[in-house]
Amino acid sequence: MKIAGLIIDKIKNKIVTDDKNFFKPEWDTTFLKIREILNDRGPLGVADSVDDEYDTMNFRALSILMNKGDREQIKTILEDYTRNAMQTTVDNDTLAGVADRISKLASKPLT
Repeated sequence: MKIAGLIIDKIKNKIVTDDKNFFKPEWDTTFLKIREILNDRGPLGVADSVDDEYDTMNFRALSILMNKGDREQIKTILEDYTRNAMQTTVDNDTLAGVADRISKLASKPLT
C-alpha cells in the first residue's frame, strides 16, 4: 500500500500493516500539520466544511519534506496543483507564505 493510504488509514485509526518499520509516526503528525496550514489558507475556501479538500497538495508537500526538498519546491508544487488541478490561481505572496510555513516543519527529521 502506498504511504498516502497508510497515513489516511492511520489517521482514521485503521492501520493496515503490522510492519512497524514501514510507517513512521512523525509522518501522520506532519501530515496533520500540513493539512492545518493548507486549510487555513485554502484557495477554494471550503476547508471549514471539508477538512480533506487539500490532501492531494498535502501529500505532495509531505513528499517534498520527506525527500529533504526546500521551500521553493513546495511553492512550485502548490502553484502547479492550484493552477492545473483546481484551475485557479493563488497570489504569489500567499503561496510563498504557505510554502514557508510548511518548509519549517522540516526541522524534525521525517525519514
